[in-house]
Amino acid sequence: MVEEPESDEEGPESNGGWLKKLIDRLTTFQKFLATATATVVAVGALVAAVLGVLHLIGQKSINHPTASPTIVTGDSSPLPPTTALPTSSSPSAPSPTPSLNISVTCQLPGPVREGQQTTATYKITSNQVIKVGLGMSVYDSGGTDHSNGNGDMDGYQLVVGTQTVKRELLVPSGLAADQYEIDAEIWPNGKIGAGGADTLAEATCGFFNVP
Repeated sequence: MVEEPESDEEGPESNGGWLKKLIDRLTTFQKFLATATATVVAVGALVAAVLGVLHLIGQKSINHPTASPTIVTGDSSPLPPTTALPTSSSPSAPSPTPSLNISVTCQLPGPVREGQQTTATYKITSNQVIKVGLGMSVYDSGGTDHSNGNGDMDGYQLVVGTQTVKRELLVPSGLAADQYEIDAEIWPNGKIGAGGADTLAEATCGFFNVP
């Protein structure tokens, strides 16, 4: 009897076993890869969290730097109390001088007429010591002054309060028919009747008529 040589070819069952083993190995490798991926993801998340914490700590260090400790050297005994230096008070400003205020009243001894010599009495009140001029005017009804300066007094010294002054008056003569008014006038010193100067005070002494 002749023996048949053994065949090198594997049967269908051998091929099926080899494929199953391959599939099992690939499945195991896939599970390994999935596990490794999950591990990598977890590690990445942990690293991100650590970096975030470090970043916050760095920001706080920048915004709130740590103060250097104070080192005290030498004698730590308390300092003596400081004596306040006296302050000199500035002198108060002088009070402003009040505005000059002068008033006058005038009186004649009786009726006057053209060309008459008479005496007028001035009663003057002043709030300052000052030199003034004592004038007198004779106005017609149109306001023209006919006085000639007779009896005017310059450089008269007023004191504070009321003073009475008598002065002579020569009533002008040769006047046109009209009613005339005699006025007492207080002028700045040296400026009686001067153009551009104003009287400091004035008052009516009386009236007379020229027919």
